[in-house]
Amino acid sequence: MDYSIEVEEINSLKRLNKYYENEKYRINYYVSLQAAKNKKKLKKANHEEKTKINERNIQAELKKVKKLETLEKTYKENSHRIEKLAKQALQKVETKAEKQNRINKIKALKKSRKELIKEQKVQLSNYSESDFEYILIKNNISNIKFNVNTKIENLMQNITFKKTEKIIISIIKLLKTIHYFFFSIWKKIKMKHPGVAQFLVFFMISNGVTLLQLALMPMFKSIFNETNMININLLWGRIGNNFDGTPYYMFNYPKGPIIDGTGGGLAYFMAVQVTLAIAQIINFFTQRKITFKSDSNAWVAAVWYFAAYIAITLIAAAAQGFYKAPIYNLFMNTFNMGSGGELIADFITMIINSAISFWVFFPIFKVIFKQKNENK
Repeated sequence: MDYSIEVEEINSLKRLNKYYENEKYRINYYVSLQAAKNKKKLKKANHEEKTKINERNIQAELKKVKKLETLEKTYKENSHRIEKLAKQALQKVETKAEKQNRINKIKALKKSRKELIKEQKVQLSNYSESDFEYILIKNNISNIKFNVNTKIENLMQNITFKKTEKIIISIIKLLKTIHYFFFSIWKKIKMKHPGVAQFLVFFMISNGVTLLQLALMPMFKSIFNETNMININLLWGRIGNNFDGTPYYMFNYPKGPIIDGTGGGLAYFMAVQVTLAIAQIINFFTQRKITFKSDSNAWVAAVWYFAAYIAITLIAAAAQGFYKAPIYNLFMNTFNMGSGGELIADFITMIINSAISFWVFFPIFKVIFKQKNENK
């Protein structure tokens, strides 16, 4: 692209602005000089002459202001035009080779950033959040990110992108701005209220795990319902009688499809337990590493977690006898929703199970997911 025309116009505008600057100086100097001369005349003049001199001063000042305003406006317009043309002159359309070279450079920068951050995180694992070294390494990680991102932005400058590319870049920049805004607020909350921040992280991860359970439960239920397990009774853990005198079982899954809130057999039990097992394994690792940042013995924590999981499963199973049958009966029969009602009842019972786990697991996690310095 030939930029000679734009460069010529920029130089011409710069010369004009230089002239305007000199003109402003000349006008100010001339009016000031004239005012000084008139001041001397005023001392010797009579009343009528003084009035004429003052009028001339006022007229001269008004002309000066008007001319200066015009010059200032033109000067600003020219400056804006110079800036715009300068940007256009700097911009270029990339060739394929240049684009590939830029992409390779960005990839190399991102790779180096990843490696540097990885090294810092290895060092970070040796310290706790209260240590000075921990804060120092965290700052190093932030600086690495900032420096590499700045270099990437510099590579992206002065490139003429297509409209679709511009839109995508603008959206990415907007998302980054939103991310940095909320991240800065989150950092302040973490510093001022670490306990509240920890609970919020636990809450968000738990909700994510709950959504996973809601997605898996119908899938596993349909899989196990296709097997012979649906025709196998599972009545275990008798803990007394119902109000009508029938035995009350902790795990009460009579064989056959679910009718009036009872049934499902071993198939329903397996669907629930496999879903819970997958969810709790994911929950264990994410809560340990992300929420509590525990560096204690993973096997010891896993044993305690498993014991807590068994205890909570038994508690939730015992409680299920009070709400499972009424919920299924309500949606399947009272509301006459059939299989749709059964699906809704599946979701509700899974949410209740998750809620029980949520409130019981948090204090347990606080005990089993400790950091080494806390134990000392």
